[in-house]
Amino acid sequence: MFYYLDKSEWNSYLLSLSKNYLIYAPFQNNGFIDFQLFHDKPETIIYHSAKTITPLKHFLFPLKEKVTDQPAVQKVMVIGAKSCDLAALDLFDKIFLDDQLMDDFYRRRRENTLIIGTDCHSVDKTCHCTVYDIKPFPEKNCDLTLVENKNEVILSSMTKAGEMFLSQISGSGRIKKKDEKLPDSIIKTRKEIGARIAKANRTLPNSKKTQTVIDHSIGKKDKVWKKYASTCVSCGACVISCPTCHCFILLDTSRPGVMEKIRNHDACQYPGFEKMASGVDPLEKHYIRFRNRYVCKYVNRPQKFKSLACTGCGRCIDTCIGKIDKNEVILACSR
Repeated sequence: MFYYLDKSEWNSYLLSLSKNYLIYAPFQNNGFIDFQLFHDKPETIIYHSAKTITPLKHFLFPLKEKVTDQPAVQKVMVIGAKSCDLAALDLFDKIFLDDQLMDDFYRRRRENTLIIGTDCHSVDKTCHCTVYDIKPFPEKNCDLTLVENKNEVILSSMTKAGEMFLSQISGSGRIKKKDEKLPDSIIKTRKEIGARIAKANRTLPNSKKTQTVIDHSIGKKDKVWKKYASTCVSCGACVISCPTCHCFILLDTSRPGVMEKIRNHDACQYPGFEKMASGVDPLEKHYIRFRNRYVCKYVNRPQKFKSLACTGCGRCIDTCIGKIDKNEVILACSR
């Protein structure tokens, strides 16, 4: 069921919610679109851009956190999650919500974060979600979907938390009407955006074919890996900006009278990532370390978790200091 309300009603409701939630939404700043903490001016929220600079994972799996104490529970609302980020939660949930190895920090954040997914009405040069059968509009892993239609906002729930949210809005008298379907104009836009992404990336192999390409490249395409690794500076920007990368390291720190354990994001592209106490380092050679990320994403993770580890957001291409296009690497390995 789709709930229609005037944008002015939605904006006023957001302002009232900011008293109970930390609300993050996409805003434009210095030419870039990224999540910012919402305080006022709801009319400046950008709902239908392509992906934000910051991936959704950072709200659930922060770059740095203390794990010796339980964090205070905060109600968070994230507006504007894109399908590439939402698809990544399949992998995160399988890893961090496993019954036998439950990550309580991730669980608490997941349970206390209301995620509102929005359509992409524009396409970045590096977007290629459709290659991996992900559509440029939310289909899963969010509590609500939101789409603008002229002076209206259309909401739909996907979870019980989403249903409760819509029930509260209905109770406030702000809902204008309900309908079983979206307007034809929205359906048309979704198809057009999907077609644009598919056309721009028609030469790229799908996830299964990419898995085969990367798997077969090991030991057979060293020239390709060495060529592209030559401009990699091991900064880890590709990992930090990736919606699915999740490796971390635990660090012991201390201050007078207190010992603390800190969880930091880690990256397989950092030198010494797999170095052992004996001095052995399976990823010591630069090109092997560079290749490891591709093997992890396209071979190891899909095999172990039956889940995509690349959702086609293109952030790794956007952020790479060495100007490495991972899609060019894949195509080079396929030749």
